[in-house]
Amino acid sequence: MKTNSCHTIILALGLTLRGIVCADDIDYAATDSQLGTIDLQTGVFTPIGTMTGILGSGTQDLARMPGGLLYGSNTSSELALIDPATLTISLVGPCDNVYGLAFRLDGTLFGCSGNTLYQVNPNTGQTTLVGAMGFTSGYYDMKFDGSGNLYFVGSSNLVELPTLYQLNTTNGQALQIGQTGAVGFGVWALDYANGTLFGFTSGGQIVSINTTTGVGTFVANETQPSPIVTAAPGGVSVGEPYLTIQLTSINSSALSWLAPSNAFRLQQNPDVTTTNWVSVTNAVSVTNSENQVTISPAAGNNFYRLVNP
Repeated sequence: MKTNSCHTIILALGLTLRGIVCADDIDYAATDSQLGTIDLQTGVFTPIGTMTGILGSGTQDLARMPGGLLYGSNTSSELALIDPATLTISLVGPCDNVYGLAFRLDGTLFGCSGNTLYQVNPNTGQTTLVGAMGFTSGYYDMKFDGSGNLYFVGSSNLVELPTLYQLNTTNGQALQIGQTGAVGFGVWALDYANGTLFGFTSGGQIVSINTTTGVGTFVANETQPSPIVTAAPGGVSVGEPYLTIQLTSINSSALSWLAPSNAFRLQQNPDVTTTNWVSVTNAVSVTNSENQVTISPAAGNNFYRLVNP
């Protein structure tokens, strides 16, 4: 059964309150050059399109800033921004020897090679050494959970049992947890959603991974012919898009949230204690992977929220 977690963001100028919208298990995923979304419970892959340029067939990893932009790395260890609405790729810069990427909830970007952990500047790609993990992996990925724990899965080849580790983000040292149990297939990508760490195997399977024992449990077969090589939170129906408001002039403000978030609609209400929410009909533009609506604030209070019907 598919599980849902619920969140909402209601904004007024200078005020943030929480209510209810629903998150799902649909995340971004890539199969080499093909970007799409993956349903983590059913394995259904829905293509968005083919990435070109510096990612192209060399896509190495995806990472999404919490509530923000989607990043990717390539086999040349370059960091790029990805606009999933237009498939536009923008080079950020070289990130020396970094291929795996993961954002912590506070927005800090970490990167790894097969044996070393780094912090990465998401604005420039510049790396800062955290420390050595104490082992070397040929196939690997890492992801944070909702509590700030960083998990790393790795194996030296695609046929041995991959092993789950927890990484210390202060010194890079790895604590071995256990083997995932995906016999004959290397787990070469991780994702985290709704309290579960998921693994993607070279054989096109999705497994849920127990973060206490490392044991992997079969969830679904992927539906696309080429195995997923990387995934990141936030699909077409983004689980928890952050709604932000910013004054752009004395007479206008901009409301922004991550694109694509096609299932979410922007509403407004002059009194948050009532149920008189109405849809905002202003045009929505897409800029730097964000939906944006420009409004002219009326006199008095006005509150805004995203809803998922």
